[in-house]
Amino acid sequence: MDISEALEWLYSLENLGIKLGLQRMRELMLALGDPQLKFRTVHIAGTNGKGSVSAMLDRIYREAGLRTGLYTSPHLEDFRERIQVDGVMISSEEVVSLVDEIRSIMRSDALPKGRDLTFFEITTAIAFLHFQRKGVEMGVIEVGMGGRLDATNIIEPDCTVITRIGIEHTQYLGDTLAKIAYEKAGIIKEGVTGHNGRGGRVRPPDHRCDGQGQGQPLVGGRAGLRGTASSERDWTGPRSIFIRSTGTYICR
Repeated sequence: MDISEALEWLYSLENLGIKLGLQRMRELMLALGDPQLKFRTVHIAGTNGKGSVSAMLDRIYREAGLRTGLYTSPHLEDFRERIQVDGVMISSEEVVSLVDEIRSIMRSDALPKGRDLTFFEITTAIAFLHFQRKGVEMGVIEVGMGGRLDATNIIEPDCTVITRIGIEHTQYLGDTLAKIAYEKAGIIKEGVTGHNGRGGRVRPPDHRCDGQGQGQPLVGGRAGLRGTASSERDWTGPRSIFIRSTGTYICR
């Protein structure tokens, strides 16, 4: 198999469409030895600016002397743009090797739902395996769509970032800013620092942060803005959300 054949197979999986959910991805990662847990990560979601934030963070970490892995989507011209280590795209040979390895796992009894894996799920698995084997110290991981049920949301990040939120992908994320923000906020993890940009002027009724329990510090888009955030340990997202024009508060 060469790179054209590997990509032809990958792109054929787009016929399966978008399947949000984490169970298939968890099973695949377990079968591969959970490579996503072998290096530190920062997780970035949002509607506008998440690609730029990812690129800037990758450069900052490299300048600080860390070996970085950058995972973004979509690509502009070359599939390999999505997966970079220290600013260098994954090679064609590495793509072919990892596709072959993952295809073998998909056909095995260890992965009964292997045939249901999507293009984005397998691409994400390729990135995580590549980063582990290249000795990445800090992975900058951009969410594909939403956050709560995105295939990237199986990492255990050092930090989460939510950039500005707008109306997008309403058939999957909901038709209001509040619903979309809920999905984006699903990347927040208990005890992990989070940063966010300015939120929309939305105030869902009867949702208020009570400040109870162990929450994560949430740093807002303006100096001095702080909230308390936490999410379920199964990573299915926060229970309630309260958005102000100057920041987003997530609470249990």
